Amino acid sequence: MKKTLCLLSLLFVAHFVKGQCCPYVGTISTHPHVLDASLFIEIVTQATTPNQAVEIGRSFTFDSQQNTFHLKACYFMGTQPGPILFMDTFTVGFLNPGTYLVAFKAFMSSSQTSCTATDSISSSVYTLVVNPYVGIVQNASPSTFHVYPNPVTDKLYLEFSSDPNDVKLEIRNTLGQVVYEEDPLKKTTEVDISSLLKGVYYLYLATKEERKTLKLVKE
Repeated sequence: MKKTLCLLSLLFVAHFVKGQCCPYVGTISTHPHVLDASLFIEIVTQATTPNQAVEIGRSFTFDSQQNTFHLKACYFMGTQPGPILFMDTFTVGFLNPGTYLVAFKAFMSSSQTSCTATDSISSSVYTLVVNPYVGIVQNASPSTFHVYPNPVTDKLYLEFSSDPNDVKLEIRNTLGQVVYEEDPLKKTTEVDISSLLKGVYYLYLATKEERKTLKLVKE
């Protein structure tokens, strides 16, 4: 579901002494950098290990009571000195407007299979703000349209109240990958998605002035 992702990261320099135990947690950022409720969001973390470590796992959970994402990355302690920078991308998808906390923990383990609460850790907290999405409805082509059926099995139809002009259509999966795109569109457009796997997708209609997002279910 998407254009190519570009991750812009801040560089940092970390100094380690031989035998240091813990990973160094660096910058936490998001893609895109400025967020609103219409955007598919990814959180990008940085952690540098003091030795030639190997990442053995990562995960995240969301605490809806605290509006907090708990991110975890686990590394197996290497035996050779020399720092390695790990950049991990956690896909969180679409979020409602509001302020969220991102709590990231990087674990260093002597086990090659898992990390435990007793392993050495470094942590960082980041504040993530999602703004409301306000489309500019100023003779923008996708302002009035109808999409059917939804859920859909094979063919999807889009009907516009006027010529769609410069409207671009994209359908993306939950990983943000573009699985279908069409440009330009007709006043009545037929979209064949019979080749797509069953699941949830997101339909994007966009011009220079406006952007619309619709959740699709493929059965």
